[in-house]
Amino acid sequence: MKKIVLSFLMVMFCSLAVLAQSTPETTIKNFYSWYVREISKNKFPLAEQPTKMKQFITARCYNENKKAYDNNEFDADYFISAQDFDERWATNVKISNVKIKGNKATANVVLDGKGSFDSKLKLKLVKEKSVWKIDVIDPVLN
Repeated sequence: MKKIVLSFLMVMFCSLAVLAQSTPETTIKNFYSWYVREISKNKFPLAEQPTKMKQFITARCYNENKKAYDNNEFDADYFISAQDFDERWATNVKISNVKIKGNKATANVVLDGKGSFDSKLKLKLVKEKSVWKIDVIDPVLN
């Protein structure tokens, strides 16, 4: 009986996590909070945690970047558009200019670090099965 209750609670928790990502903003904040914490621990989520990554990014985005990673084609981390990062980025995610049109959205993101150490990004998101997922990340050049 305990196993059944525990299984039920796990399913409910996972369902709530998906529902919590019902806006582009929550998907972006949740992704960068998790992702920056992981890379701060010297982990590379694209290779080491594909299931978790796919909760936040589209299959197209995952497959394209995994292939580039496997072929050693990265000059910088695609998801933060930088070679280095500031751990403060996990808690300093600034989102602006969110535009939603049907099942597509765009947003400007600043991962704000100490001083002027930040990363400015333009994200494109797609709504898949009621969940917003990141599809494209472009750096914003100053």
